[in-house]
Amino acid sequence: AERAPSPDQELINQAAARLKNARCPAILIGGGTLSATGPVKRLAEQLQAPVISTISARGVLPDDHPLSYTILAGQHIWERVDVALVIGTRFTAPALAWGRQDEVDVIRIDIDQEAVSRPVSAAVEIVASADKSLLALLDALEPGSVDRSSYLAFCAEADRSVQEQLATLGSLPELSSTLRSTLPADGVVVADVTQLGSFVRYAMPAYAPRTIMGPGFQATLGYALPAALGVKTAEPGRPVVAVCGDGGFMFTVQELATAVHHRIPVVAVVLDNASFGNVKTIQANSYGGRHIAVDLTNPDFVALGRSFGIDSCRVDSPDAFGEALTRALQADSPQLIVVPIGEVPSIWDMIKRPPSQGVPRH
Repeated sequence: AERAPSPDQELINQAAARLKNARCPAILIGGGTLSATGPVKRLAEQLQAPVISTISARGVLPDDHPLSYTILAGQHIWERVDVALVIGTRFTAPALAWGRQDEVDVIRIDIDQEAVSRPVSAAVEIVASADKSLLALLDALEPGSVDRSSYLAFCAEADRSVQEQLATLGSLPELSSTLRSTLPADGVVVADVTQLGSFVRYAMPAYAPRTIMGPGFQATLGYALPAALGVKTAEPGRPVVAVCGDGGFMFTVQELATAVHHRIPVVAVVLDNASFGNVKTIQANSYGGRHIAVDLTNPDFVALGRSFGIDSCRVDSPDAFGEALTRALQADSPQLIVVPIGEVPSIWDMIKRPPSQGVPRH
């Protein structure tokens, strides 16, 4: 059987008609679009529709494109959307936590027959690959210009509001900004399930697909360091940084030996707050400030890194972090940077997710 089925033309025509008649269309993309960057951009520009990227699709449409929005802004843009083209994503949060389920006309594209109608059915369900479906849609849509200036101004204002909220999250925005400005556009950040890692995955600008990577739907602790070794081995010409929390780092700390043994020059950044910070914050927010089994007794991470033969340092400010990261990226050997972070406000308060994912319904 063909692995990437071609889309049904009648369903493509139905989708094209709905998009043509939309007042406020939006394109919501997931990891299924990672190989469809060109068609996503062409369709967005033809429709003059915002592209809302889930964390698995960051960089498919670069964040310096005027139609590119993160999921943080997207959940506010959703308040105006009348037709949503949803491509290659589980669609869990929008369907179950964003509201307006009876007001938004949803078109789903997914290569998986079972996934295309989960968690709720859509008005049009197309089982095919993203690239084939988008090219077929482009052929079915009549060329022409459309004025969505008022709608797009609303989208831009939603994003400005999100940026103002992000700026209140303690040291996270400055650390993320330092990481972004130090890395080239094609540099790769592999983020673990940690507070800075979550900020990076949701909010740090991405300019190419697969440049902000994470453990995906499973949210597996300890993912970043071994995954970063794999990325650097596959792409030796690109700088690779693993962003780890102290708790998650200890899940796979032994991979420092792998990095040294095979001379894999990744940079591991460890955020040290002596806790499983994400879990601690969720517990405290959900149970009136109470928490259990989240505080840690950590080793001296700098001494630990050096014991493996890795250049290691500790920094105490975003400026010092930028200087250390610049030096580390120039080295031809594994590097470890430890960043004490303390308590920071949670980005999860900005994210609408189903209660089953650990955050109360907004």
